[in-house]
Amino acid sequence: MNPMDREIDQALAESILQLSSGVDPLLASETVADSIKALSKQAKALAEADYSVDKPRTVECPACHHEFVASIFSPEGLAKAMAQTGKTADELARLVHFTQGKPDSRLQLAGVDWLQALTTEQLKQVQEWVAENGRGEDTTQ
Repeated sequence: MNPMDREIDQALAESILQLSSGVDPLLASETVADSIKALSKQAKALAEADYSVDKPRTVECPACHHEFVASIFSPEGLAKAMAQTGKTADELARLVHFTQGKPDSRLQLAGVDWLQALTTEQLKQVQEWVAENGRGEDTTQ
């Protein structure tokens, strides 16, 4: 490869990085794929788990070297790890879409944006509740 080709490749790589908001699109896609692989392994371990009993194990305190009997495996802990891994995979996938200029794939009604999703009748009802609340009226009846 001649020096001119290297300069073109480097300029192209820098341009792609700038266009993708500073995120390496290839690395982001690979990270999403790795997260999905991890989630799959976690799901298999959860499916194979024996939920009836935790198996006690002997563990040693690294500070005092006292031995304790403890239940190490926790299906709840694995489920929590799966939830966190799933959330991470979702966030990374949305980040990849963002860097590609695609819109967010989920509908998010935050703040007062949810008001835009209401029909005229529903909006009028909300306005009535706000007005009643301002007058100190009990709206639970």
